[in-house]
Amino acid sequence: AKMGTFEADIAANEARIDEQEALLLGLPEGTRAISAAEMRTRIPLEDLDASDVKQERLTGHREAYHHEFRLAMRDGPVRWLSTYADVRSNRIFGVNFDITQRKLAEAELHESEARLRVATSGAALGVFEWDPMTDQAVWENDRIYEIFGRSRADGPLGKREFIANFLHPDDAPE
Repeated sequence: AKMGTFEADIAANEARIDEQEALLLGLPEGTRAISAAEMRTRIPLEDLDASDVKQERLTGHREAYHHEFRLAMRDGPVRWLSTYADVRSNRIFGVNFDITQRKLAEAELHESEARLRVATSGAALGVFEWDPMTDQAVWENDRIYEIFGRSRADGPLGKREFIANFLHPDDAPE
């Protein structure tokens, strides 16, 4: 499952970890503890700042903690982890999941969508999605509004309006 567990006292100066957690963190085999200071040096500042806010809510207000963050591995690459933690009897108990593959796929999808936006813009294509069950269209870009001479405030066309006002009468039966 690519998941590891940890436990720390409420001060969180050091966490006890299981074997799988050590592997996730890129630590030597047999490592069963890691200091908060070492972890902090391996997490990018923006991820660390968000984590600190959530950790304050965890320890100060006993709100459950969930955070996704990047962790610099000792051998160079970055791993994405998703952490869930809670406080019980003044101890923090948590689990980490390796979500690197999901994050890489999300990044690839984001890049692909950006390339598609550039291509549709350059080709002056109007983009929409149609839901035949609800007879609703979602217009995805400004060009589709330009094509039909509408503003965003007018909203997209329904099927009846499209057939009545834009479709050639010879094509309407189809």
